[in-house]
Amino acid sequence: MKKILIAVLAFISLGSTAQEQWNLSKCINHAYENNIQLKQQELNVKYAKNKNLQSKLDILPSVNVEASHIFNFNRSDNSSGVYNSGNNQNTNFQLNSGVVLFSGFKKLNTLKKSKLEVQSSEKAVEKNKSDLAINIAGIYLQVLYNIEMLNIAKEQLIISKEQHVKTSKLVEVGKLADVELLKQKSVVSQDELNLVEAQNNLDLSYINLYQVLDVKQEGAFTIVIPEGLIVDANRSLQTSSDYYSKALEIRPEIAKSEIDIKSSEKDVKIAKGSMIPSLSMGAGWSSGYYDNASDGFSTQLEDNARKYVSLRLSIPIFNGLQANTSVRNSKLQLENARLEKENTENILRKEIQQVYANAKASMKKYYSAKIASEYGKESFNYSQKKYNAGLIDIVSYKEMKKEYVNSLSKFVQAKYDYVFRTKILDYYIGLPMNL
Repeated sequence: MKKILIAVLAFISLGSTAQEQWNLSKCINHAYENNIQLKQQELNVKYAKNKNLQSKLDILPSVNVEASHIFNFNRSDNSSGVYNSGNNQNTNFQLNSGVVLFSGFKKLNTLKKSKLEVQSSEKAVEKNKSDLAINIAGIYLQVLYNIEMLNIAKEQLIISKEQHVKTSKLVEVGKLADVELLKQKSVVSQDELNLVEAQNNLDLSYINLYQVLDVKQEGAFTIVIPEGLIVDANRSLQTSSDYYSKALEIRPEIAKSEIDIKSSEKDVKIAKGSMIPSLSMGAGWSSGYYDNASDGFSTQLEDNARKYVSLRLSIPIFNGLQANTSVRNSKLQLENARLEKENTENILRKEIQQVYANAKASMKKYYSAKIASEYGKESFNYSQKKYNAGLIDIVSYKEMKKEYVNSLSKFVQAKYDYVFRTKILDYYIGLPMNL
């Protein structure tokens, strides 16, 4: 019974420490939900929506109710010079309402501008998400690269240990000198060091991924290694102009710059509205109660009631040229918004041109590195046979082994670099960021 309990506890312990596996999509979605900068920008969206709601409410008539109760403490004298107490109380009520009938469409344009500000803030969030997704994809692929490099280091250590066993047997039968066994031990030691470095590089890349995802617990998950990652080195890439044309239609930073121009145009109209006469209407009711009067409360409220309706026309004549200055400044801001849109388009064009050039270069590099690694493997296998036959020394053997590992490293690096560049290009034209 005790053994069964121990086995059950061991199974539970193993299950509780099992790591989750996250694919690229899960990493990106986690960042969307936990990234602090994104949360701050989402607060900006809510703030803009509150402003938009307030702009709608500002168009409605205002209604205010006021009530006051006054205690008067005073003394009055009559003609005989005798002072009498004149303490009294009174209660006043007021109901006022007002509405702007016309103000140069300032409120209407303010409402339209606030709606555009909501859209602009939403596009800013989309842009931040896009940048974050690209950043995470790059780090995710770096982890994959380091996993492959770790596997290569493990494989090379296995080969070195196997070679050490073969060398030991050759020394025993007298085909190789004792010094060759020592030299082969140094090869094993070097590969063990390479394995430690490869593991450290992988650990560091995982830490980098945890940090960008705001995952506080190290080792919280491992990434999913894609099965059969398709790398089409013969893929036909569109021209950078084609990618740019499509990106102009869907990229959030372009949409945001266009919205900001419209928002600045509303600012010009709002500023011009201050130069136009405004017309407003008001209405109100007021009454009061006095305790030193003979009538009762309800009777006094009725008798003392006063009602009014008013129209107010305001014509701007001279206000220190504030309205003119406001119009000129709003036009400057509009011109700046147009320049900002042009600058945003230029930045996007340059980014796509750079990524496109890197993708083409990495495609050629991948193809060359793939062939080089295949030749490197054949050469290393051949050098192993020659070394075991005593036809080459350990120095030549180590050099061939080093060249083979370098060719493998360059091939793996070229593969993930090519995947990353093409994924960015696809993302620019609206394709999802996944592997």
